[in-house]
Amino acid sequence: MYEKAAEQSDSCAVNNLAAAYMTGTSIKKDIKTAVKLFDKAVKLGDNFAMVNLADCYLVGNGIRKNDKKAFDLYQKAAQKGNIDGMKSLADCYYKGTGTAQDINSALKYYKMAADNGDIEAQSIYTDLSSKVTPKKHETVKADISDTAKVVKKSSLDDKFKPREEAAKNTEKEQGENKTPEISTQQSARS
Repeated sequence: MYEKAAEQSDSCAVNNLAAAYMTGTSIKKDIKTAVKLFDKAVKLGDNFAMVNLADCYLVGNGIRKNDKKAFDLYQKAAQKGNIDGMKSLADCYYKGTGTAQDINSALKYYKMAADNGDIEAQSIYTDLSSKVTPKKHETVKADISDTAKVVKKSSLDDKFKPREEAAKNTEKEQGENKTPEISTQQSARS
């Protein structure tokens, strides 16, 4: 069904078909095809695909690692209201991944994600904002770097184990299939 809908340039179906290729769910696992399909879905404006392709760029999974492209895609997804995009963009600002480290912007996007129900972002925002006063936002850098490590993983991360698997795959596989985080969506269309 996803293949048929993807042929009609349904961005949701293209993203979900890419996710199936990425995980090997009901189809032979093919990371390179997944990345191509995520890219196609991004061009069709799918914000879930933006996060998925950004995750691939972030760890170099099926594509050359590129922090700047990952950052740009997370930013586009966040602007479209994607909660995972908001949290991942906050992570980029917090760590200085693909952009200059900016605690103010990190706090802004953690808060946006938290306000939209992201439990991990809520914990990080609460912890980070309690350690940083408004006057210190510009200067605080490494003294709070362990905050994100202590926060429990969200249920979605527990289900897919995305970044851990992608990092393992990146280390042990050169040219073989790899598995990044994926975000699937259910179509509201009937």
